[in-house]
Amino acid sequence: MKNTDYKLFISVVILALFGCFMIYSSSNIWAEFKFNNPYKYFINQFVFYMIGVIGMYITSKIDYNLYRIGGISMKTIGIILRNYKTNESNTIYGIRDYLIK
Repeated sequence: MKNTDYKLFISVVILALFGCFMIYSSSNIWAEFKFNNPYKYFINQFVFYMIGVIGMYITSKIDYNLYRIGGISMKTIGIILRNYKTNESNTIYGIRDYLIK
C-alpha cells in the first residue's frame, strides 16, 4: 500500500477551505441582493471544492507509473491540436484569437 503524504493533503484542503470562506466573505452582500441567498456563491464553490478533494484523494491512490503509459500519446495529441489551433486561428480587428473558431 502506498504511503500518502497527509501533511500535503491536509494543507491543500485547509488552503482550499480558506479560499471558500474568502469567496463567501467577499460575495455574501451581492448574493443576498441578487439571489436573496447570501450563501449562493459559497455553495457553488463548496460543491466544486468537494469534487476536487474527492478527485485528489482518488488520484493519490493511483500508481503514478500508470501515467507513463499514455504520456507519449497525450503529448503527441497535444502538439497536434496546438498546431491545428495556431494555424486555424481567427483574426478579429487585427488581433489573432485562439479561442473562437
